[in-house]
Amino acid sequence: MRWILMTAIAATLLGCGEPLSNRLLEEDVLFRTSLPVAEDVATSAPEDEVEGAEARDLGDRATLVTTTKSVSALYNGIVWSLLGVVDAVVQTEPSRREDDVRIWGPFAGRKTGSSLILAVRRADAGIFTYSIEGAAVPRWAADEDTDWAPVMSGTFLRGASLRDGEGQFVLDAAAWALIDSRFEGGSGQMAIAHARRGDGVAIDVVVADWTTDRHGALDAACSFRRRAEGGGFFEYETVAEVLDNGGEPENYVIRVRWNANGAGRGDYLLRGEGLGAGTPGSECWDADFGRTWFLFDPPGEQFDQVEGEEASCLLGHEAPGDPAPELPEE
Repeated sequence: MRWILMTAIAATLLGCGEPLSNRLLEEDVLFRTSLPVAEDVATSAPEDEVEGAEARDLGDRATLVTTTKSVSALYNGIVWSLLGVVDAVVQTEPSRREDDVRIWGPFAGRKTGSSLILAVRRADAGIFTYSIEGAAVPRWAADEDTDWAPVMSGTFLRGASLRDGEGQFVLDAAAWALIDSRFEGGSGQMAIAHARRGDGVAIDVVVADWTTDRHGALDAACSFRRRAEGGGFFEYETVAEVLDNGGEPENYVIRVRWNANGAGRGDYLLRGEGLGAGTPGSECWDADFGRTWFLFDPPGEQFDQVEGEEASCLLGHEAPGDPAPELPEE
């Protein structure tokens, strides 16, 4: 990365050279659009304007709608924090252009006394790689001896249009903390795979040993699908103290699906101490997000809970943990 920085600084200082070819300028858009933007990697939940508590009765706002919105908002907040920086950087002109390379920076980070640099390379026809690297030195002091750390690195395979394609990238919390004070105490990584075909979007996320002072500790995985015709799919798996029974934290998987009008169904599986092979549960809701059916089925009959009729559900049961649906080919 040092040679990239050296040449970028030299080009900025000299401010001269041979005129840029039109082709290099016109191809900037290919390099810019190979980077992930918030819309391509953001999850969502059934759309409603209500901030409701846990449902207690039929007709109350469905609990799994609330849960899905909360999980989606947490993930989006983390990822958008960095992608906002990426978007701001690529709105500027590259510091360096070559046939298969674009370099932006160095720029000042969000943390006082930090800097970052962005590089995008064309590895093959339609395949691009990119990296954001950060350092705990001010922008004006960045040079060939700067100790750069990879904050984000990934690849992108272009599809049929500028927006279509599939890619993957990894965020490193410790490196991120070097350039952004919101991620002080950061450690661990978040790996994200994403694909887009027309209006259809697929996102798969694995969070490993992620810790920051602001967000606490998190180990989780989630999958999201936005269907081109409307509606979506969201599955979330993590370990947390759900039952608050003094034992080990439980593992739970929540699988939520909804139609274009918002009506949907969630199925979940809770595993942990005293739960045998696992405790299944389900909840369905209508287009107003009111609960129409609820099931909680732990070992033994004394704790069973059933409300409403499963016949009210517009979607059938799906086992939590089964493979997420694929995006249809166009």
